[in-house]
Amino acid sequence: MADVSFFPSFTYKWAQTGQLVPMDDTQYKLGWAYIGTTHPSVEQFNKVFQIADEKSNFLYRQIKNAVESKGLSMSANNDLSLRDALNAMMPIGMPLPWPNANPPAGFILMSGQSINASQYPVLFGLYGATLPDLRERFIRGASPSISPLTLQEDTIKSHKHEASTASAGSHNHSGSTSSNGLHNHAARTGDAGINQGSGNFTITYDGAPSGGERRDTTVSRTEWAAHSHGVSVDNAGNHNHTLSINSAGAHSHEVTVNETGSTETRPKAIAFYYVCSAG
Repeated sequence: MADVSFFPSFTYKWAQTGQLVPMDDTQYKLGWAYIGTTHPSVEQFNKVFQIADEKSNFLYRQIKNAVESKGLSMSANNDLSLRDALNAMMPIGMPLPWPNANPPAGFILMSGQSINASQYPVLFGLYGATLPDLRERFIRGASPSISPLTLQEDTIKSHKHEASTASAGSHNHSGSTSSNGLHNHAARTGDAGINQGSGNFTITYDGAPSGGERRDTTVSRTEWAAHSHGVSVDNAGNHNHTLSINSAGAHSHEVTVNETGSTETRPKAIAFYYVCSAG
């Protein structure tokens, strides 16, 4: 007769096809004392061992389901199935936020410390001789242009600022227009109409040549009354004049760019330490 296979026995129970005697919680808690000095029967033994196996079976199913949920399998020769499954759930070296500087058992702070290759072989294989220092740093997704574990210092993206110039004070610019070449404008006067008057006036001579006597002479004349003529200048046609503005001399304008922001560039944040499983 072959021995019972150890590993498969986790899947079945003692005396699962044998005879059993019912046992309640009170009897189970009393143990064999519940039957007094009488030797237990085979059926009573079967019941006790079957209850123990049911407990083992339950734990086995829990472990098996956890291992297989990570694509792993259990065998009698592999004692690391559960460990590997737990590591798959919480991989060694994966950064995790933690609310204080005291990491839980099995975890270490990610603060730039050296890694002992013999003590933490998996961690050493991931990061090399030094653990990343994640204090006061954000984790960024890697890409083809940003390799994993690339350390980047703070910076800001190129952008524009609004600015204004101060007045340089009151000053003038002189200018002149160019000649458009010799050209004429035709002009004509308007008719002011006939406007004249007539009258007499007297010319008195105070003396005459050679001792002649004084005499008054009355003459008549015609004169034009005060009037005006309108002048109309014809259009010389479409033409241009070039305007040249002379320099006002060397001078400057002060430009003021307003400062904004704080002592660092950051999004809204809450601070945690980063820890990782050391393995």
